[in-house]
Amino acid sequence: MDAMIAAGLLMWLLCVVRDGAAMESDSGRNNWAILVDTSRYWYNYRHVANTLSMYYQIKRLGIPDSNIILMLAEDVACNPRNPAPGYVFNDPDNHLNLYPPEVEVDYRGDEVSTENFIRLLTGRHTADTPKSKRLDTDADSYVLVYITGHSGTDFVKFQDWEEMTSHDIADAFQQMFSQRRYKKLLWLADTCHAATLHDRFYSPNMLCLSSSGPDENSYSYHADLSLGVNVVDRFTYWTSRFLSDSVKDTRSQRTVQDLVDALPWSKLHSHATLREDLYPSSASETLLTEFLAATDQFVFVDEFQNLTKKEGEKKVSHEVSRAAEVEQQGAGDDGQRYVYSGWVVDLPGSMRALLSALVVLWGAASSAVLPCGFEPSVRGLL
Repeated sequence: MDAMIAAGLLMWLLCVVRDGAAMESDSGRNNWAILVDTSRYWYNYRHVANTLSMYYQIKRLGIPDSNIILMLAEDVACNPRNPAPGYVFNDPDNHLNLYPPEVEVDYRGDEVSTENFIRLLTGRHTADTPKSKRLDTDADSYVLVYITGHSGTDFVKFQDWEEMTSHDIADAFQQMFSQRRYKKLLWLADTCHAATLHDRFYSPNMLCLSSSGPDENSYSYHADLSLGVNVVDRFTYWTSRFLSDSVKDTRSQRTVQDLVDALPWSKLHSHATLREDLYPSSASETLLTEFLAATDQFVFVDEFQNLTKKEGEKKVSHEVSRAAEVEQQGAGDDGQRYVYSGWVVDLPGSMRALLSALVVLWGAASSAVLPCGFEPSVRGLL
């Protein structure tokens, strides 16, 4: 009877911890990203590097490939002019390869078109479009849309032969809002005359940041002599540098306004242009991680693993998820050791005290629950 009571109490406390943490971590939120390089040909290498730079940053902060739509109009990594096949760089020292083997490109080459971009935003796909090419967002989605390439006043060029106007983009976003395909949206544009693209937007809950003013060009940062081309644009280079230096993980408190402040004219040779009148809060109140990082989720693994070290065997660590985990360990009467892997991390402070109470209660009842005499410990969380 004591064992049943203790087990029931344990399950109740687990539910309270899980549900309480979810309420404090913006329950239901999910993050998606659309990253678009609209330019083809080798001399537009920098636009591919721009897009892959943003891809690297959001992957680093936890957004999975399943929630990223990557559109590359040119495959510079495999271009015969590339002296380092399979590699794309954005830094002067060629230190970081932005095109690792695991990169997932969803639209490439001729697939990157104005039609496919509008279909992607509005969800109006043909029946045979695979899931990997769809934006399966909902009313709780925080969506990042990043676009780079050549543009003029009120239009952006795709593939150097077709144009998409700012009105086209604005109307597509309005359809998204009407269809409840996003909760909040961050628009980032690294093009010439970039501000003219977001000037036409009229849908609610949109925050926009562009690399140049209405009458300004957007400039490249540096050239690589071995490639013979410029490898990255200033806006994206300094944005990526800021994210690497100041947004280390999902706990970062850096805001969109902090990013704007880190992009002065002296770095860009143009004016980073912010539009926040469509957004319910100011840029200084909006964390970058709301759009660039994944939301922590709870993952339960209901299993015990025997980690007994036997003769000739190595003890292997048991990793449940990319996030930190809670492990409760104990030694049984039979000398064996067990690990019960539970819930994923970053619990709010108010939940940690409750989790501490759980550990105490579990320890008090352990001898009644498990014949092996479970001795709990919680590492890396409390």
